[in-house]
Amino acid sequence: MAIAWIYGVKRFCRDVEFMLQKPIGLYWRICWGFITPTMMIIILIYTIVKLQPLTYRDQPYPTSAYIAGWILFSVGVLQFPIWAYYAVRQQKGERLRERIVSSCQPEVNWGPLDEKLLREYREFTARYTIEAEPHLKQMNFFEKIRDRIFN
Repeated sequence: MAIAWIYGVKRFCRDVEFMLQKPIGLYWRICWGFITPTMMIIILIYTIVKLQPLTYRDQPYPTSAYIAGWILFSVGVLQFPIWAYYAVRQQKGERLRERIVSSCQPEVNWGPLDEKLLREYREFTARYTIEAEPHLKQMNFFEKIRDRIFN
């Protein structure tokens, strides 16, 4: 879901194309953009609906086991909002929106560590950026989704 909706299928496919030196097919775009996120949501809903107390040899687990499980779950899940808050606080800007947008942008040195490969990557991605920029602002929400998955 993070690939499809945060990083973006279009950007991910561009990066994979750079690494493999061949374009990514429609099958993978549809899987990463629709099928996998949809299946994950269905599995989550199904799990929540069918949730029953856990048992071992017909004995229910003690409350302490549930508490320990929820603590472990919380430690993992709370990492995202804590580090997101930290990243937003580190950004420069007067308005919260500016800080959030800035924190979601890649750093200037983002990319391959090898200098030669980094130059090639930037040249490769610059072609996509130049081609995409003019019409992107004129698209509505659904056109942007179509563009980011199928283009």
